[in-house]
Amino acid sequence: MGGAHILVVDDDGLFRASVADAMEGAGYRLSFAEDVPSALAVLRSEPVDVVVADHVMPGLSGLALLTSMREYMPEPRRILMSARADVALALSAINQASVFRFIEKPFDPVAVRLAICCAVDDLERDRGHRRIVDWVRASPGIAPAELFV
Repeated sequence: MGGAHILVVDDDGLFRASVADAMEGAGYRLSFAEDVPSALAVLRSEPVDVVVADHVMPGLSGLALLTSMREYMPEPRRILMSARADVALALSAINQASVFRFIEKPFDPVAVRLAICCAVDDLERDRGHRRIVDWVRASPGIAPAELFV
């Protein structure tokens, strides 16, 4: 699991504290933002591996943040949480933002921890795959790169 960096974005301080409690002892570095502009400041200043965002916040929504990340920062895994769990929102999250997980609030701390750990594992697998493909492409005579894509 290592020291992955997790950014939690929610205007509710109790929610941010609950996620921190759920992730205690996991070995991840947590950052917190109370709105989208604060989250963008973190994203611009340091690498982030997973973003957990609440959907409904003052100003821009969590879905808007995650959707813009899909285009400009596609690597970090995105998790959307919402007290409004309906099919239309879940489909928007999947289709617009390519969310890794959608979690309904109030949330089960074990479910949140599992979702974040799975997101980190998925990201690490992708990075490992890219390293292998890059190595193969850079190694003449090993194998055609198309076999590994």
